[in-house]
Amino acid sequence: MHKAFSSILTAGLFFLSASASATTYTTNFPLTENPISEGGKWVNGGTVGLDWTNILTTAGIKAYGSSTGSGSGYDDSTAVLQGYGPWGQNQSATGTVYLSGRSDSYYPEVEIRLNVTISAHSIVGYECNYSTVDNGGQYSSIVRWNGSFGAFTQLATKSGASLPVLQNGDTWSCQNVNGVISSYRNGVLINSATDTTYTGGSPGIGTDLSSTGCGCNGTFGFSSFTATDGSTQANFTVSAAPASQTVTPGTNAVYTVNVSPSGGFTGTVSLSASGLPSGATASFNPSSVTTSGSSTLTVGTAS
Repeated sequence: MHKAFSSILTAGLFFLSASASATTYTTNFPLTENPISEGGKWVNGGTVGLDWTNILTTAGIKAYGSSTGSGSGYDDSTAVLQGYGPWGQNQSATGTVYLSGRSDSYYPEVEIRLNVTISAHSIVGYECNYSTVDNGGQYSSIVRWNGSFGAFTQLATKSGASLPVLQNGDTWSCQNVNGVISSYRNGVLINSATDTTYTGGSPGIGTDLSSTGCGCNGTFGFSSFTATDGSTQANFTVSAAPASQTVTPGTNAVYTVNVSPSGGFTGTVSLSASGLPSGATASFNPSSVTTSGSSTLTVGTAS
């Protein structure tokens, strides 16, 4: 007489597990490049966007801009990791500020970019900027770029002498969590705004000058940069149907395993099973799911 085998997912006879990794990139700009590329990972606002300017690097020292301050100061130097990824919606990025001098009358600014897409004559996405001035007129803003040159919407701003003066070695950070965009200087919140216009794109950096004639681009920028889409708010759930089955030894139990994303999760989930009874095997087809979808789990039993 054969004894029935009961496979019960919810009672702990075996457990589904899944793992996923965030997209992350870190650099201290090890190459001298004009424009920044790092093996094709970066896309620039001058080379590809055409109407803006590029980011340059000095090996192991800094990334800096080439903005002329023309076009009412809107030719921001821009570079984003459009050749690396994919990136989820919930992006965060931090740059270590490089500052070797101040040119207050030109209002230089450093920028962290999120959810940015660059194409010919178009840049869309978000910018978190901080001016480098020390004249009481310092400012910091969160801006949405709307595409064409000079087309932008200011989402949040602070300015004036009460705003801390940016220093060499400070960290400047920006994050987008489910459409809530926040900026931080040395971990302290500066601005926050809510906007869900852009959910794709890539993180990156930028700089800008408000007017022409400075010749000071090399005095401000970033000495390192890191970005990730691994915010704890981006997650996924794994469920299976049916919840339990009873099978005769030597036969199989088949389940449908569903992966559901939340919080902008776009990673790849690798599936496995543990805690199987003696003689039982488990296989998934497919063995991984990207962003969302289903897999067939087959549990085989010994006769």
